[in-house]
Amino acid sequence: MNSRRVSRRFLGILFLALVALPFARAWGYHQLGSDRVLLMNNDTNVWNLVSYQGYNDTNTANETYWVHSAEGTPRTMPYLKAGHFHTLNRNDGDSAVPLWHLVGCRAGSGANLSANRNYIPWSPTAESINAAGSYDIEATSAGVQDVGTVCMCNTNGACIYSPYYEDGIGAIYFDAVNAYTNAFVTLRLELATNVLDSAGTDVTLASANYDQFAWFPCPVGIVERAKLGTGTRIRYTYTLMGEGVEDILLDVINGADRRIRRIRANVYSLLNGYRGAIRFRIVRSDTVGTSLDNYFALVDNVVASYPPMTANIEPDGNFDKTAKGVNVFGHTGAFLPPFPCAGETNVVALAHCSYVTNCGVAVLDPTESFVLTDAQFYYRWRYLSQA
Repeated sequence: MNSRRVSRRFLGILFLALVALPFARAWGYHQLGSDRVLLMNNDTNVWNLVSYQGYNDTNTANETYWVHSAEGTPRTMPYLKAGHFHTLNRNDGDSAVPLWHLVGCRAGSGANLSANRNYIPWSPTAESINAAGSYDIEATSAGVQDVGTVCMCNTNGACIYSPYYEDGIGAIYFDAVNAYTNAFVTLRLELATNVLDSAGTDVTLASANYDQFAWFPCPVGIVERAKLGTGTRIRYTYTLMGEGVEDILLDVINGADRRIRRIRANVYSLLNGYRGAIRFRIVRSDTVGTSLDNYFALVDNVVASYPPMTANIEPDGNFDKTAKGVNVFGHTGAFLPPFPCAGETNVVALAHCSYVTNCGVAVLDPTESFVLTDAQFYYRWRYLSQA
């Protein structure tokens, strides 16, 4: 090969591939922690144990703990705890890392079982927020006192702020219902990706000024769960209410069917495979009358999954981006022969494959099998310092 020709040219390489992962079990995935699940109570579910989220979990020595504000006296009807502002922190050794931040929200069930009130059902493994270790909460007026739910107050801007996700979000899910039958409530799901400062750190670790973020609406899909029948003849129906919805209307007809909404948003797909830093918020965008602690929107079972696991194909060898002009010899080690030139035939591209797990960690030499289809590689010649 002519060394002069090589010194003036190099190959820039881009690999594109469609990777199919046929195996059913998600190697590399693990249970979701309190940074990606908000229940407002503890739950012994064997599939995803949730601990230290109960209202009284305020011990700063625990893995996570709540800090509640003091305003808003406790009430017995609906069953509300004190505080309109709540932060669930993670104990990170010498410091506290804020996770969920609730603004203009009460903690408690926010409901009763009367015909003119709606509520979100709870699991048999949910722990009472009043009596630690007490499970299987009864569906009675006394039982709902033990239920933990985010009760978004009757104020425009009541909000649930998510933690900071360095590795992105796969999908967001949450349940919502209008607690009353004589008013409509509207919610919005919003995202922000400008959550890093110039040093690449989360800008809100030292500040709760979330208004500095550029929030934008996230379209969602809405499935309605309706309760039909009474007594032992109760059944549920599930109806797709819409896709690509930005304003989530929690309407009501009467208290009999509960009109529970399951909200879901495929964030990873909507943002074209984005895996970078991100936050989301659930915000109330209307009010009814003037009473702050009435006409609640109830939100529960908030989940922000990891981005899906995928596989990347990367070129072998090394390319020195700092080299200029005649010092650019090429992407060494990425081809056979080592330094192909224009017109070369039988050039073989060398590459390696790695998984990117749900935690954003690259894993070389994966033990699981996978199928690679339609693999292609593209190259271009670059002359001297031209792009």
